[in-house]
Amino acid sequence: MFSISWFRSVIRVMTFAAFCSACSTGMTQSQSSSSETVVVARTVEAPSREEIRAAIWKYFGSPPSEEAIDPQPEILEKVDAGDHERWRLRYLVDKEEYGYGYLLLPKPLPTKANPAPLMLALHPTAEIGKDRVVAIYDKLAASEAEESSRRERQYALDLVRRGFITFAPDRAGYGERRLLAEGKYSEQMKEYSKFLAKRHPGFRLTAGKNVWDLQRGLDAIATFDFVDMDRVGTIGHSLGAWDSIMLIAMDDRVKAAVVNSGGMVGYRDELWRDPAALRSYLDDPKQQNLATIANLMLMLAAPRPVLYLWSVQDLYDRRQPNMVDSLREITDYYEQVSGGAKGRAKADFSFVLQPYGHGFPPESQAFAYRWLEVRLNHKPPECIH
Repeated sequence: MFSISWFRSVIRVMTFAAFCSACSTGMTQSQSSSSETVVVARTVEAPSREEIRAAIWKYFGSPPSEEAIDPQPEILEKVDAGDHERWRLRYLVDKEEYGYGYLLLPKPLPTKANPAPLMLALHPTAEIGKDRVVAIYDKLAASEAEESSRRERQYALDLVRRGFITFAPDRAGYGERRLLAEGKYSEQMKEYSKFLAKRHPGFRLTAGKNVWDLQRGLDAIATFDFVDMDRVGTIGHSLGAWDSIMLIAMDDRVKAAVVNSGGMVGYRDELWRDPAALRSYLDDPKQQNLATIANLMLMLAAPRPVLYLWSVQDLYDRRQPNMVDSLREITDYYEQVSGGAKGRAKADFSFVLQPYGHGFPPESQAFAYRWLEVRLNHKPPECIH
């Protein structure tokens, strides 16, 4: 990750004094008889993946238990939707707490002998939760703009029509997991936060509980023998984009991730270049926030394929060092951890800019879907071509 050759290259391009300053946390000093200071460089070992992942879980807070519980999935309903089947599932995410999700199955239905790849389709901020990405609504769209917004967020439906099995779970506080009979998502989140604080004090809802629940959902889907668990991907827009990058970072079962209009990195170059700075960051909660922890999530995702889609016109773009500033560093890191892979696999990290702001426009969707098919070795139905 950070080899001896890296330090040699640093020495070649920096003055000795600058090198000492940059690596000050890894130096020892002693005084000679002539009162001159002799500075001796000491290599700082880069944190392991396990150390980085443990630091992120510490930031997330205490999970419900040390070991995952048996999700005990139940099929509550099966609906023939024409070109696919939609199963409504319930499964345990904690003691006496259930998660809910749709499992969409392409036709002809996958089998144990002919399994299909799995895509987790993680919903954006919407009170209806999973219904948003499956295009289930109580009312018709009131305008062309609303209709367009709906189409941009129906990626679970789009992908099952391309032959993927898609799983769309509700986040805590959304869809069937709302605790209040009425109320906007902000009110629902406040209520769920109170519920979570009583059961698991210190466990973060939007960055912690979400990952735990997604992993339990993935455990539940893994019990179906028609799912190819060697070809699992995740895709999300906005809030779902954050879930997408968090899940691939924290669960090695996920082999590829699409992150659209969310999950943006608060880029800090020293975390990628200086093992001492990285160790300092891992040990200091005061330095940590979700945007800078996204640096660590990308480190953990590597060398698995990740596709970011973003717009500098996005209303959530903070105009601070972010993904645009970090592309070369992330690509170099992917190359370091790829284990000598050739071609695309040498650094399979992609970043695509679009001019439409906080959306998932058709051309971005088409690119993302084809990107996933290539990465998960999936051939879509001929009618898609």
